[in-house]
Amino acid sequence: MSNLFEDRERGYEAKWAHDEELHFKIKSLRNARLARWAANMMKLPPEQVDRYVKSVLAAGVSERSGDTIFSRIREDFDTNSVFCPDSTIRWKMRQLYSQAEQELAR
Repeated sequence: MSNLFEDRERGYEAKWAHDEELHFKIKSLRNARLARWAANMMKLPPEQVDRYVKSVLAAGVSERSGDTIFSRIREDFDTNSVFCPDSTIRWKMRQLYSQAEQELAR
């Protein structure tokens, strides 16, 4: 009987690990696309876009809620005089998360 419980526990652990990995991949894809969108909004030259995306991804590696990424984009927009309401940035974050989730959850 204990094997049944151990098997079940291993199954839950494996599912949790899979779900965490999938969530990380979804957030990473969302963050990369959000950074490209922000770079476009700031009209960064093409040679700066990849560097910007990498810097945004580095900022978001340890974050859980998206606040780090949001704050980074907000600050960059303010620094570059890009008018974009907070609600638009958050909407774009949700939209890109949903797109990434649909692509990667297949």
